[in-house]
Amino acid sequence: MNKLMIAGALAAPLAVGAAGYGGYKIAQGDLQLAADDGYAELISAVPVTKEVQVPTTSRECRQVPVTYTQTVRGEQTSVPTNVIVGGLIGGVIGNQVVNGSKRDAATVLGAAAGGYLGYERAKRKNAPQTVQRTRYEERCDTVKGSRTELQPDGYDVTYRYQGQVYTTRMASPPPARFPVTLTVTPASG
Repeated sequence: MNKLMIAGALAAPLAVGAAGYGGYKIAQGDLQLAADDGYAELISAVPVTKEVQVPTTSRECRQVPVTYTQTVRGEQTSVPTNVIVGGLIGGVIGNQVVNGSKRDAATVLGAAAGGYLGYERAKRKNAPQTVQRTRYEERCDTVKGSRTELQPDGYDVTYRYQGQVYTTRMASPPPARFPVTLTVTPASG
């Protein structure tokens, strides 16, 4: 056999064993991956919130007194009855007040005055009347305001990359292992 083949046959079990041992150590966390792996290991992802003013509208109602004027129908008293009764009462009074020859004239004058007063009474009672009344009505207004709410604002992520610990803010929590891109910036003075 060729010396090269013999050396390869002896080295192959050593290489396989070394690779298996390295895989075992990586799985146990005892051995770091190569520096150019490009993946970071998540340490923590803490949710971050921010306060936001949210506009609100509400309806506020209250009972308000409202005064209104209403015209109501009169009593509908009989005019002829009032004139007759007024005339009779006025005639009796006129007859009782005056004595002598002027008694008849006083009776007629009392009856005429009583009839007129009876007519005016009936007219006043039959006339529509204006009445003021108060009722309560509901009045509502739309009131604009605001309230404070907490809204999600991403995650403060701490991760390990190439043996160093970094912190950044991300929109969503990353998986346990995620790719990273390096950005190189020159150090200041």
